[in-house]
Amino acid sequence: MLLLKRVDCFVMHKHQNRIAEPKIPDDIAKAWAKWFEEVDRLEVMTNQPKSEYQQLLLNKYRQQGLEL
Repeated sequence: MLLLKRVDCFVMHKHQNRIAEPKIPDDIAKAWAKWFEEVDRLEVMTNQPKSEYQQLLLNKYRQQGLEL
């Protein structure tokens, strides 16, 4: 009985280690790294209206308590 309990604890310990330390494949890690690099190079856009229509539309939303 004691041996079974120890084996059970050992198996649980090994299983927990596999869950806690996932191995990310290199191709996925490289893809995410590339994505983050590309996002860092994106142009930051302002939310300033480009036309009178956009300004009127923004004013309408703001009057309703909304913020874009």
